[in-house]
Amino acid sequence: MEQAEKSGKNLRSIRGFLVRPKQQLRGTLIIVGICIFFQLLMLIAFRSALDSVITQFAQSNPEMAAQMSASTVSVFRLMVMYVFFLAFVTLLIGIVITHRTYGPLVPLMRHVENLTQRKFDARVHLRDTDELQELADALNLLAETLEKDKT
Repeated sequence: MEQAEKSGKNLRSIRGFLVRPKQQLRGTLIIVGICIFFQLLMLIAFRSALDSVITQFAQSNPEMAAQMSASTVSVFRLMVMYVFFLAFVTLLIGIVITHRTYGPLVPLMRHVENLTQRKFDARVHLRDTDELQELADALNLLAETLEKDKT
């Protein structure tokens, strides 16, 4: 029973972290795609450079070149796994970054909706570290001014 409650609580916290899931995931996947693209380019360049070194080395010592070629395959497999690991890490970092971007937008949009519905007593509160704090302060000042003009 406790495990189910913990699992449900973790799922709710993840959902709470995705304040605008569609936009957050789209932005994050773009970042991950770009990251994978450049990592694959580096892998191709590395493999090409390694193959040319093995080819040059094969002229002087063919047995050693065959061993190097075999170990190159295992190194290349490790590097591909590394690319996917980095893609996962980039996905997590992207979600955190987009949360910091979209997180303040949700209360700001709600506040604007309140203002359009003539609820001038509503105020918006953001964390002090949010980049949009100045906008929130300006909207609160606007609401305060409209509330005074209303009376």
